[in-house]
Amino acid sequence: MIIVKRIMPAFWVCFLSIWFAGCSSEGDSRDVRLLGFAPVKAWLGVEYYYNYGGEGGQVPLDYSLSNNPSWLSIEKDNNLARQGVVLRGVPGVTGGNNGAGDLGSNKGVVLMATDGKDSDTYSFDLKVWENELTLSPASVREGEIDDNGAKKNQDSPDALASCAIPDLDVRKFRVDDDYITAYPVLVKVELGQASVQTTRVKYRLSSNYREDFEETDEVNRKLARPNRDFFIDYDSGTGEKTAFQKGLYPMPGDSFVPGVVTFPPGARLCYIRVYINEDKVGESDESFSVALTEVIQGLASIGPAKRANVAILDNEPVASFRDANVVIQNEGTEALYTIELDKPPGRVFDHFDDQGEPVFVDNVIRVKVRLQEKNDGRNNRVTAEMSDFVLAPSLDDTPGTDVTPGTYVTFTGDQTEATFSIRLPDDGDKESGPDEKVILHLVDEPGASGAVALTERKLILRINEWPQDLSVGSGASMVKSITTDRQGNVMLLVVEPSESGQSGKIRVYNRFGELTREYLAVSGTSVIPVGIVFDAVFNSEQDEKDETDDYINQLTAAFNVASDQEGSRHDIVTLRYSKLHDFAEYSSGWRYQFGSAGDDRATVMMVRGASIYFAGDTDGDWQDVTLPSGADRSNLENKGNGDVFVASLIDQNDSRYLKWVVLEGSEQEDKAMDMSYLGQINVLGSTKGQVGSKAFGGTDGFIGQVEYWSGQKRKVIQIGSPDNDRFSFLHFNLGYWIGGSSTREIRMETRDDDKKQYGVDEVGPIYEAPRAQTLFLDNKLEEPKTVVWGLDGQSGLATGIKLDSATNLLSGSTSGRIAESAVNLGGKDAFILAYGVKEPEDGKLETRWARQFGTVADDEVIDLHLHDGYKLFYLWKSDQAGYTLGAMDKKGEFLGYP
Repeated sequence: MIIVKRIMPAFWVCFLSIWFAGCSSEGDSRDVRLLGFAPVKAWLGVEYYYNYGGEGGQVPLDYSLSNNPSWLSIEKDNNLARQGVVLRGVPGVTGGNNGAGDLGSNKGVVLMATDGKDSDTYSFDLKVWENELTLSPASVREGEIDDNGAKKNQDSPDALASCAIPDLDVRKFRVDDDYITAYPVLVKVELGQASVQTTRVKYRLSSNYREDFEETDEVNRKLARPNRDFFIDYDSGTGEKTAFQKGLYPMPGDSFVPGVVTFPPGARLCYIRVYINEDKVGESDESFSVALTEVIQGLASIGPAKRANVAILDNEPVASFRDANVVIQNEGTEALYTIELDKPPGRVFDHFDDQGEPVFVDNVIRVKVRLQEKNDGRNNRVTAEMSDFVLAPSLDDTPGTDVTPGTYVTFTGDQTEATFSIRLPDDGDKESGPDEKVILHLVDEPGASGAVALTERKLILRINEWPQDLSVGSGASMVKSITTDRQGNVMLLVVEPSESGQSGKIRVYNRFGELTREYLAVSGTSVIPVGIVFDAVFNSEQDEKDETDDYINQLTAAFNVASDQEGSRHDIVTLRYSKLHDFAEYSSGWRYQFGSAGDDRATVMMVRGASIYFAGDTDGDWQDVTLPSGADRSNLENKGNGDVFVASLIDQNDSRYLKWVVLEGSEQEDKAMDMSYLGQINVLGSTKGQVGSKAFGGTDGFIGQVEYWSGQKRKVIQIGSPDNDRFSFLHFNLGYWIGGSSTREIRMETRDDDKKQYGVDEVGPIYEAPRAQTLFLDNKLEEPKTVVWGLDGQSGLATGIKLDSATNLLSGSTSGRIAESAVNLGGKDAFILAYGVKEPEDGKLETRWARQFGTVADDEVIDLHLHDGYKLFYLWKSDQAGYTLGAMDKKGEFLGYP
């Protein structure tokens, strides 16, 4: 049922009476007073209605209207409870049926109320407006019925009063030798205000499509073809009567009238039904327009929004590479790569049989894979030569055919996957520079039979020439910390015995695993590696014509070095090596040594711009350390038995200095484990005492936060269990991840009412042997969640890093199995495990993949490094095999050439 909308409902009389004087005839004042404010807008063909209130006087009030337009009048009402009057009228209809003659302003309309003695007047201006029709644009997809929200609007309590929804049946019919399947789509037409009359308006469908050009011609690109892509189901005035109209005209019982939109009284929303052809040709998204042309009944007018575009989105299957954006393949191998369709090609009309029935066959879709021809920026540069790879099957590359190297894959029927191969011949060359790169795209070919819609995703193939297992140190050595530079060179810190004690070295391996340089960095009676970090600094003096010198390459390395005879008092020695461009050799820059009078051992180093941060252990006091004037010196005293120190070293304007140092700890033994940065310095440590508000017992962990610019302490929280716990890493990925191991569940100090703290009678889960665990905290170091890794046996974590925004990596060792698919090889095995960082509904973090490997002896992965976002290097320590450097891709597949 359609209800006419009025300008002001009558119940407002009572509301306004309550507001001003209350809804009662008792106790009225002697003075006559009008209550209410009339609307100042009216529309042609739309009922204007307002119920005034009145009060006062000695008898029921009498009302009169003056200087009013002819279409507006009053209806007297002597009800003593309200003493009100109704103003009513329909511009253009009542009072003479003046139509558009009632448009415009009416100044000084006067309403008067009187009891015969006392009176009150109210004057207002009233303007009559056009009641405009507007069209809304639409976006539809081929092969889908789209009611443009009509049913949702109909079911909504706040919906506009609307016309009946036209039938939405799919139409199938024959036109010559073609079989058409047409899907209905609704386009919204809205009337500004509900009219009391029936309103009818003509519409027209059109396109700028040029019939004198081919459909694939550039002039017709993105233009829908009339009576092929969309259908005009009314007589367009040309006198042509085409066969398709018989299939589109309304069926019995369908009230829809082609070419005309009819608004019954009270309706504000109606629909134009358009039919869209479901073709099986991949093409660009197209469009046509709908326009309102003439109001043939009623007092409505066509507003400025009289034309709207209807976009037709191609419904062909969308193709994409199954693999990640970047994949790695070993040189000398051949591999298959999969292209996926989001839906199968399906079946298409082929011909009519002898009885005139349509015959359908499996559709065939061909997708082209093309080599990127041009370099798209320096980070998207194809570096491989044509001889470095072979695509199969290959396109015709006969000289003179001007075909871009690539391949085709074919899909048919219900098929949604197809493969092509890439073979990487072993050419034996060892060109300098990073891993060679091949970039492949999927190509959209508009108008081609079976072409597929284009996806912007590309496949970047990096050619790996790193050996499978590279031995980088014996059991007598100490190897720690991996970093890589822009050219793919791998750098390690190595400590080996020397005549004077020990020597700390930096080893550089190229991307082929060849040792190209070894730098003697430090010597002493005792040398302990801390870390090595690569960063690139933009070279403001570079030659713009030479792309190789855009960045200055820098290596920052740190060792703990002791020179006393016992080798028991270490200082921290930091060194900087640099080269002016990618293809130069690293040369020694500066060296800086600092420490207290005691034994100082840095555990971790972090480089951020001109600041180099350290965290480590110290048994000395630091009151005598040289710091800038004004630096905070309030936390330089050692509390005893070894504290954790955090320090900031500045490298600026060819000078180095300590900006601040802060000590953190208890009266018991405290050690630094790891460090991360998120707006401030976050240090992971272990303690046998209490540094936070609660000690759990045994060896606990703690996280201390200090301001990066001043070293002032911000927060300290303690974590742990009643057992002796071990901690190894701290990093951030949608929150803080802390790695450790224990026979009990590691938790965080919490409020007294927090259910996750250990209570008097609560012991929590107990494991037979220490188990690897990660404790998650949000960015406020709150909301703790603990995950235990591994299925059985003893396990521990050495390090953890962020793989990408959705995935973290863990590494360490286990005497059992780290995952269901793992097999223990004897002793402790090394492992690397990837897991999703977003917690699913069941609360269990998803293991993406796990790799467990090793020898019959004890093995452990002690360091991980992700190079350029695609190649993962791992450092593996074995009691049997010494130190080994290996590589894998982001899916955990081991790499190795040959």
